[in-house]
Amino acid sequence: MPVPRMKEEITLPAVMENVLPALQFLRENLLSCGCSSRILHQLAVVSDEILSNIVRYAYPAGNGTMTFRFETEPAPDAEHPASVCLTFVDQGLPYDPLKAPAPDTTLSAAKRKPGGLGIHIAKHLMDDACYEYKDGRNILRLRKDLT
Repeated sequence: MPVPRMKEEITLPAVMENVLPALQFLRENLLSCGCSSRILHQLAVVSDEILSNIVRYAYPAGNGTMTFRFETEPAPDAEHPASVCLTFVDQGLPYDPLKAPAPDTTLSAAKRKPGGLGIHIAKHLMDDACYEYKDGRNILRLRKDLT
């Protein structure tokens, strides 16, 4: 089934209670474009991690919003797959999660420093990732091929 071109977004207060509605938004859009359950699960794990981190760390004073954008790109030709691009935007503290050091997974969980595992998993599940801080906003774009 060809993937239609789509672009949807949702902006919510950056509170933990809004992570679930944002994930439901993702699920509905993925189902409407015929995404496999494997990719749906991967994108839900990644999105949960990123959205939860925005809620926990972007706004130390506790007031802010998060925008979650969902876009599909149909396959341009037979050699390249269709893809989904997820964009996460906040106006919180500048932070590039792609520069976070990878956790030492050779150590036991008890000996590892906390943090970093979620973005490490996200980077490995996605096909491309880029970050920019522009006009007072953190913008994280993640792309996943639908193959």
